[in-house]
Amino acid sequence: MAEIMDLNVVAEGVEDSSQVAWLTGENVQQCQGYYFSEPIVLRDLIE
Repeated sequence: MAEIMDLNVVAEGVEDSSQVAWLTGENVQQCQGYYFSEPIVLRDLIE
């Protein structure tokens, strides 16, 4: 449905590579979650 409506979908809470693989197969182009990085404060991001 999101593809038909030309919407950008972000998958949140991704925790492992199997989830990334499934989401990629479903054409989800953006993912975020502990698989990529734990939450960090802005000053740590800048460093």
